[in-house]
Amino acid sequence: LGAIIPSDYGPEDCNRMPSSVSVGLTDLGCEPGNDASKYPRAQMLSWRDNLYRRLNAHLDRVYHQRFQSDYELKEDDTSPTSSRIDGAPSMVAFTGKRQFAQMFQPPLARVESGLQPPDLIPPGWPLPPS
Repeated sequence: LGAIIPSDYGPEDCNRMPSSVSVGLTDLGCEPGNDASKYPRAQMLSWRDNLYRRLNAHLDRVYHQRFQSDYELKEDDTSPTSSRIDGAPSMVAFTGKRQFAQMFQPPLARVESGLQPPDLIPPGWPLPPS
């Protein structure tokens, strides 16, 4: 993220990044710990489902804020529609290659660091390719 956010930003700046540099942060798994090897595949897949719900909720919040619409996300609605794509982030970055790889079925055997091909998206990914 060094080329995206100012070099003087630290963890204490996470809450101001969306408004100051248009960057938001979230986790695949929302629990303490940063050693991805300690989490089994089943746990990673449950986190994937939760991440998709949070991304869909983000799309809805942005859509409502921009268009003040009565649009409401249906529980089974996970695919991007043209109206909701307007709220999609322009980029999604993972800080862990294992977390990204585990979102696929089967898991990716290898993930290169850096920008991924636009067609390399996990199944059910709720955002448009960027």
